[in-house]
Parts: sequence; structure tokens; C-alpha cells
Amino acid sequence: MLIITASITLQHIYFEPLIMPLAPPVKTEYPSYASAKKDILEHAQGEGYGVSEKRSKKDKKTGEIRKVWIHCDKSRKLKAVGAIRKTSTRKTDCPFKLTITRTPLQDWTVKVIHGAHNHEASGITAVHPCHRKRTNLEKAAIKLLTASNTETKHIWLNIREHNPDLAVLAQDIQNEKAALRREALNGDTLIVALGKMLEKDED
Repeated sequence: MLIITASITLQHIYFEPLIMPLAPPVKTEYPSYASAKKDILEHAQGEGYGVSEKRSKKDKKTGEIRKVWIHCDKSRKLKAVGAIRKTSTRKTDCPFKLTITRTPLQDWTVKVIHGAHNHEASGITAVHPCHRKRTNLEKAAIKLLTASNTETKHIWLNIREHNPDLAVLAQDIQNEKAALRREALNGDTLIVALGKMLEKDED
């Protein structure tokens, strides 16, 4: 009996990309970049996807930003062909992208370059870093509560109580607290900082 064996590598397999109807933003004109970005983020959160700034272009004369490319936060290209990726990986090489451009009248316009996504909507908003960013008021609250030695869990509960829709994670609070500690040390090690405090007390 003749046995024929064949091997098929992933390099030779082509998968038709999945196109998902996650709606792109509808509004196209804004008075500022900040208002455009805020609206895009809120729209993306409602549709179940996230976005991130891919790159920007500055005005050669003024040095001010005049154009920003916004991509889906799953847009990073897949790893080398042949590597088997875990299904839990966030990046899918999503083609969704748009631009925000400053006009000669100093307002901003949004143009969708590719409105389709190749992934399903996210069931959990917190998987998208862009939806977990804290406002200046929330950062101030974290700083104040950290100074009072409040536990991370209670800081998280306090912030969520004032903003139930916030997708911030306890780990985000922990990272914020770590940044505050580094800021307080001002580049010194903990031992050096304690030494300086003791010197001040002696004075």
C-alpha cells in the first residue's frame, strides 16, 4: 500500500478577512481637535471598538499639528507569517482608519479612509486603553486619596461612584499611584529620599 503524505504550511493558506459593520463616526466638522477626538472616542466606545493616534503631521511654518491619522487600536499588523497566534491577542490588523485635519478656517474635519473593521465589537470596554484614560479631576482625586494612604480598591470604588461609565481598572489606579511615588522621589531612590527627609527633620 502506497502512503502519500503532504504538509501544508500557514504561509500557503489565505483567509478572507472578516468585515464587521461597526459604524464609523457620522459627524465631520468640529471647532477643535480636542472636540473631534472626544466625539470619536465616545462614538467608538458606543460601537464596541477603540482607537489610537497612529501618526501626525505638523505645519512647516508654525510647527502646529495640522493632521492626525486615527486607527483602530487593533490595527497593528500580525506577527511573522507561520507563527500561530493565540485567539486572545488584541491585534487583528484591522483596516479601520480616519483622519482629522485642520482647515484654513482653523476648524477641523474628519474623513473616514476605511470604515470597516475585521473583528467583532468588544463586550468589555476596559480592554481598550483609550477608554480608560482619566480626566484631570479624576487624576487629582487619585493624588489626594493616595496622599491619604487610601487603598487602591477604595480609590477605584470612589472614582466609579462618581462616574459609573468609566472603564478604568484597578491596575490603572495602581499605575497612577506608582507614577506619583516616582514623582515624589524626584529621581532619588527610596533610601536617598528618606535620608533627605531625616536631614530636614534634624534642621
